[in-house]
Amino acid sequence: MGSIVSSIIAGVTFFCCTAACSVCTSCLGNDKSSSDPPSMTSGRARSVFLLLLSVLISLGYQYGIGPWLSEGNLANITSIGKYLIEGWNRGCENFETETIQEACRGNSGVYRVAFSTTLFFILSGCAALTRPSFNREGWCVKYMLYLLFVGAMIFVPSDPLFLSIYMQIARVGAAFFIIIQQIMLVNIAYNWNESWVMKADKANSENEGSGKLWLTSILGACAILFIGSFTVIGFMYHHFQGCDINMAVISITLLL
Repeated sequence: MGSIVSSIIAGVTFFCCTAACSVCTSCLGNDKSSSDPPSMTSGRARSVFLLLLSVLISLGYQYGIGPWLSEGNLANITSIGKYLIEGWNRGCENFETETIQEACRGNSGVYRVAFSTTLFFILSGCAALTRPSFNREGWCVKYMLYLLFVGAMIFVPSDPLFLSIYMQIARVGAAFFIIIQQIMLVNIAYNWNESWVMKADKANSENEGSGKLWLTSILGACAILFIGSFTVIGFMYHHFQGCDINMAVISITLLL
């Protein structure tokens, strides 16, 4: 009887896993057959979704797991809990107040996710060099591998890997990323403007005056983006005050 029940459970588990994998493959899998060459945009949407997922996990680590892993919450439970406390507090115990220590643990959680994401994309890039079609294949497995990386980093102590080594590497990498990002955003803005101006010219050629809608839309989009930018900068002035370096960087951003 036990073997029959076990067989039924195993069969149901297999079918559920197969169905879940099919759904993931449909949503995140190949956009072409394996015989077709990869396009210029293959894997881009799935990579963006992975970055969005990394942001959500980072927020969970920073404001959920990090603050929760304090000595007051988990000091009296299992050895695994004590190991996590020691690991996440390593490098943060020298700060004076519990508030700063909590922020340090939260930041180390973000570094864990960022390190996992960096490692994932480095491995994916190396694999794509040997097989270009890898960029658009096997995304179901890739997501599972990424989540495995993120989960495993929970058990790695914060110092020295994250707080002493990766944080310094990330600072340099973030500077180059911001420069490249600004170039891409300027390029997107020019292409966007040219596209809508061309549509306005085409509409005017077909019906005089009908292109004003596209030109008005350009002005409206500019107004929305400017208002959003000034709002975020005001938010940064309010929440990151008290540090001269923060104020200087925000002011330079405003001037630029």
